[in-house]
Amino acid sequence: MILVKNVRFFYDGTKIRENVGVLIDEEDNVTLETDKTDIVIDGSGKILMPAFFNAHTHLPMIIMRGNHEDQYFHDWLAGVWRVEEKLTPEIVYHASVVSIAENMRGGVTSAISMYFFYEETARAVEEFELPYYVGPVFVDDHKMGDRVSSAERFFKESWDHVIPTIFSHAPYTCSPETLETVAELKEKYNVPHQIHVSETREEVVDIKRKYGLYPAEYVDKHVPLDEKTTLVHGGWLTKGELDLIARKGAALVHCPVSNAKLATHGFFPWREAQERKIRILLGTDSQVSNNTQDMFMEMRMAALAAKDRYWDATVAPVSEVLSAARGPGWMLVDVSGLRFFPATRKNVLANLVFNGHSDLVTHVILNGRVRYPFDEKIEKRIERSKEFLLNALTTLYPD
Repeated sequence: MILVKNVRFFYDGTKIRENVGVLIDEEDNVTLETDKTDIVIDGSGKILMPAFFNAHTHLPMIIMRGNHEDQYFHDWLAGVWRVEEKLTPEIVYHASVVSIAENMRGGVTSAISMYFFYEETARAVEEFELPYYVGPVFVDDHKMGDRVSSAERFFKESWDHVIPTIFSHAPYTCSPETLETVAELKEKYNVPHQIHVSETREEVVDIKRKYGLYPAEYVDKHVPLDEKTTLVHGGWLTKGELDLIARKGAALVHCPVSNAKLATHGFFPWREAQERKIRILLGTDSQVSNNTQDMFMEMRMAALAAKDRYWDATVAPVSEVLSAARGPGWMLVDVSGLRFFPATRKNVLANLVFNGHSDLVTHVILNGRVRYPFDEKIEKRIERSKEFLLNALTTLYPD
């Protein structure tokens, strides 16, 4: 067990306590204790709070960070796809290692990652011993038989940490036949499903014109929505689609920084989702559309965007935003510096949402173990992967 002593603030997801000792067991349950234990961490000047869940990312895309800037969405996407044609399983593995490290450094203990060569990402996840959602991604192509065979092999594997998940890329890249294949596999193996939905106006218009349905309706017709479904982006959803999502128990994943950077934002329906009791989760999206995996920045942007678009400062309050980012385990965040002054019980949570940063995370705890700072074995693995990726850049971006 781990004792975090002298904690300046302890936020358990519901209320704040001050100047306490907190004991964390192997299942991440907490009690207020000061007894002897296996590991002692000094929490002076820090807040102990729930770690983060990054509900949508593309881990291996860290290799492309900063190389596709200031472009219209479909031009950006085409450029990304051209680079992805050059990727190899080995590149994806090493990129996954470094990206998982970046997420962990910022307090992320679990994430949903959509990407191809998913077996390599799963290998990296197993090495970090983290509960990440990884699995096959389906799009329209001539290799559907191979995709299905690979997916079935993946779902039949015995994973210690990976949470097998099935992904459909988007309504505009998945025909009814492709989605129905996804539905069959989802039902057969009882796995979660994630898909990009209503990311752009063009998508909404095209899907409605082609199928006579709005994107969420189109997806539901072929892969019925349920409590294991997460719909990513959702900036152009209709009220009817929101009613459908609520009725089926699916969740929405908001990626406000990525949406703003690619100018696809639309109007994320924070208030309408809350009114319908739809679960809202936060995700960073990739380092290409966001440049970072910093969940503090996502919380800040989510709150600011909602308040701005609704012309209502009461929308997306601190408690809701923190809830949308909550993941398993715990993290310690340094709140002793000037950017948090004066840190008090009344203001510390708001300042975390609007002024926090991943670099302020000092410790991450999951399953009763300290996961960050990294141990020597993990540090060496990260450095090897970084060196490999620097060499790979010359192949991906020869100019």
